[in-house]
Amino acid sequence: MKRLIPKNNECIILGHFNINYAKMNNRNEVNRTLTQILKNPVENHSLEQMVSFKTWSRTVNGQFRSSILELDHVYISNNGKIKSIIPLSIPISNHVPVKVEYEFKNQTVRKTTMVRNWKGYSKEKLLELLRREDWTATQDVVEDISNYLEIKILNTLQVLAPLEEQQLKNGSYLLPPHLIKIRRRWKNLFKNAQKRKSAEDLKRCRKMDKQIQRLDFQNQ
Repeated sequence: MKRLIPKNNECIILGHFNINYAKMNNRNEVNRTLTQILKNPVENHSLEQMVSFKTWSRTVNGQFRSSILELDHVYISNNGKIKSIIPLSIPISNHVPVKVEYEFKNQTVRKTTMVRNWKGYSKEKLLELLRREDWTATQDVVEDISNYLEIKILNTLQVLAPLEEQQLKNGSYLLPPHLIKIRRRWKNLFKNAQKRKSAEDLKRCRKMDKQIQRLDFQNQ
């Protein structure tokens, strides 16, 4: 439970704990050790157990047996958002299903992604920076040499086209220059194909569109 509970966030933890909450403070309870282990995270994180009805019953030799067993728990950090917690009469198990109605508020989620900023990139600048690097590798293993060279290339690229966090607006993000050029070419070609009613140009548009989709996916 300690791993499940987020810091400073609301949470609901529910399930079949197999610990009788109705006898949490009973010293004679067989599961008192497990009860104490459960109480620590519950109290430390100010959680509240919301189930106050028995959740277990059983039929033995045609006889219905029931006792005050609250084995199924619902722990919540903010009970003000609980609309209702009720048992359901569904005869599919010796445990009673628990229905929880929780009130969610609409929140604006700020969606971001990490993309490269290609505004300062050019092939000439990249080659110039790569020429300035010392490419002497002192590693003995081929894999280590490959990793070393890859890191140096990526560090150089990071200078020209740094990775930046960018907020998404309608799924859009910053495109590299070469992809922007291809998109413009496709747009112009498509307009001309419509004007001329050229089947050959439309065929080229479809081919270019597949290329754009492939490059777009790789850029993400």
